[in-house]
Amino acid sequence: MVLTTQTKTRASQLLLAAFAATCLWAMPARAQDPDLSNPETYSFSQQFMLMLINQERRKDGLPRVHLDPVASQAAKDHADDMLAGNFFSHWNRSGDKPTRRYNRLGGYHNLSENIYMLHSSGKTIEAHLELMIKTLMDSPGHRRTIMDPAFTHVGLGFSLSSDGRDFYGVQEFISRVGGEYYCKLNARVGERVKFTGRFDALNFTMTQINIGYEELPQPRERIWLSKTGSYSNADKTVAGYIPDTRARFDSLETYHDIEIDQKRGTFSCNALMDYKGKAGLYYIFAWLEHRRTGETVLAAVATVEVTR
Repeated sequence: MVLTTQTKTRASQLLLAAFAATCLWAMPARAQDPDLSNPETYSFSQQFMLMLINQERRKDGLPRVHLDPVASQAAKDHADDMLAGNFFSHWNRSGDKPTRRYNRLGGYHNLSENIYMLHSSGKTIEAHLELMIKTLMDSPGHRRTIMDPAFTHVGLGFSLSSDGRDFYGVQEFISRVGGEYYCKLNARVGERVKFTGRFDALNFTMTQINIGYEELPQPRERIWLSKTGSYSNADKTVAGYIPDTRARFDSLETYHDIEIDQKRGTFSCNALMDYKGKAGLYYIFAWLEHRRTGETVLAAVATVEVTR
């Protein structure tokens, strides 16, 4: 039997009430309608997956993650792109990896992506999501991402073919340790790009900015995408910024064009986009240190497309 829209709406309300009032992590009422083009069904699917993720984190005593709208849009866009292009990869058809895609939507927090695909028939949305979380949790690398205590939010995106056979799911986990970060995403070789932001000064201090480099992305065919596996941000780290003019990095170019206000939790860095005069994709990494534990945390990443 297919539940009506009114019934599905009520099921979603009951799910949210269970979270707020009882914290029992009980499974919500089932929403059998597999049509993800229905906004209510799609929202229900996000809440259902969020519940499944937080159930797993709760088993290890980890705090909940919260749904993030920008990361969710990045996840939805990638799920739709994989379905439309009939591929499965952390790269999209333009050759962009997750952080670049997230940056283009205005998000700069540290991000790690899990992707999932299943070809089947006759499954409900809940069955797809339950199998998705089980499959990811059974994979050590994907499980580490889901259970990483540094992540505070997650973006969730899903796409289902019209015949219900092909399902794609994307999770974009992010660390929101602070507030806003900003950097323009295009520059010329030799140009200085200002990367600014605000972090949680009560719990963190900023330690440094690093610059990473890789070649410019290029459009990719399905056969290339089908051979990809895990991904990383930047192929190499090439430079670092620290405010102390007496300090140097052992194996990196060292710059000091950075201002940090540890009390206010603000910073501004004029990052030089020049690694051996090469065009490429330059990554700007912002690192924090927890005041109590001394743990180092990657807070934000900006990707700048640098051309001649």
